[in-house]
Amino acid sequence: MISFLYTAQSRTGRRLAGRILAAEQAAARAQLESEGLRDIVFEQEQWDAKAHGVMFKSLPNLEVTPDEEVRIRHGGNRSAAWLMLRSHSWALLPLLAWSSWAVFRGRPFDSLDYAGFTLTLGYVAWIAWLSAPVLLYNRLLHAQVWARWDEALKLSRWLRVFHGRAKLAPHAFDYYDAKSLIGKGEIQRGLAQFARWESRSQMPPVMFAGLMAALRHTARDYSGAIKWHRIALELEPNSAQTLVDLALALLRHGDPREAAPLIERAERLEQRPFVRIAMKYASGLLHAFQGRDVEAVSVFSDVALEIAAASGTALGLEWQAEVQGFCAISLARLGHRREAERTWRSVLPMFHANRREDLFARFAEACARTT
Repeated sequence: MISFLYTAQSRTGRRLAGRILAAEQAAARAQLESEGLRDIVFEQEQWDAKAHGVMFKSLPNLEVTPDEEVRIRHGGNRSAAWLMLRSHSWALLPLLAWSSWAVFRGRPFDSLDYAGFTLTLGYVAWIAWLSAPVLLYNRLLHAQVWARWDEALKLSRWLRVFHGRAKLAPHAFDYYDAKSLIGKGEIQRGLAQFARWESRSQMPPVMFAGLMAALRHTARDYSGAIKWHRIALELEPNSAQTLVDLALALLRHGDPREAAPLIERAERLEQRPFVRIAMKYASGLLHAFQGRDVEAVSVFSDVALEIAAASGTALGLEWQAEVQGFCAISLARLGHRREAERTWRSVLPMFHANRREDLFARFAEACARTT
């Protein structure tokens, strides 16, 4: 049986979180729906928790409710740090009160005062040590999203110090290092670092293909990325994930006409929440490439909101920025220059950081067409 973390809406309209044991996600959904719940989202299916093997258990010996776990997944470092401090408040508050009273009384401090200072600082340092894996991981994701590759490599080295408690999948460290090396321009070295996982039993072949496609995309080898997405689809031809991944790659950098039948096939299959959002995004891109920009803007606007609601992580931020970029392009083609430029400016820093020349060219072409 698998433990599924979910959020859902009750009959009274209240949003709640919980866990349910089931053999598979479809069975879990059916059981929850039989209890009158709707708008069910299985949180562990987020791309940053599933594809990269990230587990909430990075914070050891910490008992949390499902609602608190969801907040940490969506809130990042601040939520994790706040929960960590709150969970240790039973010891931390008396120590802080002890030290504060000593400071209030002023010098000279006696041995008990110094003991209070030492215990307080030691306890805070211990909390920081426990929190380090999840805080470092979130900083690593942000560094990569903003193309700060040297910083990402340093953070990865620090994260390896906590590899026993970080609960990352075995391949994750090599994947993140490979992505950073490729981002720095050391493409062959980065690809070689991750390629050794191809024949290892811990790495499912379809996951290896998907992550290699992501690395090829980072290297701006778009034909190579599409090739690896095709391999993933051959390995799992009845997976909505592999179908949508290939469709998105074709819509971004290949033949959009080939994407339409892939989206249609994916629509007939069961989709996890984020796959459903990705499929909706793919349909918006298809509208845009077919010249139906009014429909595209509507879809992009909905998708951006759905991503923001579903994830507050760095990876969600990166995806949301791309969606808004394509929305700005469609707005420009419709002649809504002011709105297009406002939307474009909101994501411009991330596009500059990641050198998204493809989107810069498309936006300039859309603006020139309506000048």
